[in-house]
Amino acid sequence: MKKYNIPGWQSWSPYKTPFFKFPSYLYSPHGVDHWLIEKKNNQKQSIKGWCSWYAYGENINEEKILQNAIKIKDFFSNSNEKYVLIDDGWTKCGDWKISSATKLPKGMKNLSQKIKNMGLKPGLWIAPFWVDPKSNFANKHPEWIVKTKRFVEGFPILPFSIPFFKFRYIVDMENPKVISYLKSCIKVIVEDWGFELIKLDFLNSIYFNPKYKSPEVPDKILNEFLTWIRKTYPSVYTIGCGCPLGPAAGAVDAMRISADIVNPYLQNIWPINIFFNSRRLSLLERNLKYRKHFSKIWHIDPDVLVSSKSNGFSMKQVDKLYKLITRAKGVFFLGDDLTKIGFDDWNKHKFQMP
Repeated sequence: MKKYNIPGWQSWSPYKTPFFKFPSYLYSPHGVDHWLIEKKNNQKQSIKGWCSWYAYGENINEEKILQNAIKIKDFFSNSNEKYVLIDDGWTKCGDWKISSATKLPKGMKNLSQKIKNMGLKPGLWIAPFWVDPKSNFANKHPEWIVKTKRFVEGFPILPFSIPFFKFRYIVDMENPKVISYLKSCIKVIVEDWGFELIKLDFLNSIYFNPKYKSPEVPDKILNEFLTWIRKTYPSVYTIGCGCPLGPAAGAVDAMRISADIVNPYLQNIWPINIFFNSRRLSLLERNLKYRKHFSKIWHIDPDVLVSSKSNGFSMKQVDKLYKLITRAKGVFFLGDDLTKIGFDDWNKHKFQMP
């Protein structure tokens, strides 16, 4: 079987490792900077939809989700399956069986069903290896969290934690009780709540467990966890994000190829958003060029299409982003607050939606 040389360590990493590896969480602590990967799976049909993160960050609620869900059909040209992806903010990291009572008072199962009743498919973001220090998980099971003299953070450099200086600890994936717990969370999300897409984020974090001096153990842990999800729930569409590439080959349906295209917390913060988001656009362009073989292994996830002026993109940059996403021929998601995007502005770009 043909092997494909895939540059970069994980889905956010640049295609080429620079001399100064900064911020360090983008690069393998064990020196891995490319992978030789075989195609291992039959691909599902690629997907499209809307993701909550880029418009709202963690500031989500049921009303915002459903209002955007209503608009989705207006933005896509045909009636094929479309997804509503509820991103970060629905719970504290680690508490994957419960949702925020203030943001989602009727619960995730109710929201999932409402999305389905609209003829759409519900999707959910989780960061399975992360734990919020204020979560029930951390309070009830501190022995399940990686510790040296103190808890180990999800990123080796705190200022680059997302969003903005928040601690996230990592779980001990060599503890069978942790693995059992995470599998039970996936079971609740899929079987009880009815979600049909799972975005698995920050999967690189377990590699920064100071116990590991080589990538063999975390590679094995990651591959086994993703493979279990795929085999147990073959109809669920999975997206790897912040994910080391090699262990995920054949174990997820789609893979991000670059960092988040915009930071929702920089909306309308000029000129910082222009500088930050323009660099992300350039990274996506370079990564797509050098990771062209991704489509032979996973669906390419080039991140979302956004056109809101609040992100600091010029009309020319938005057009460029659209061309990159369509060139990828993979996952096609929208990221704007669809309730605030006027069709006159949208049509200026002459987008041909899938």
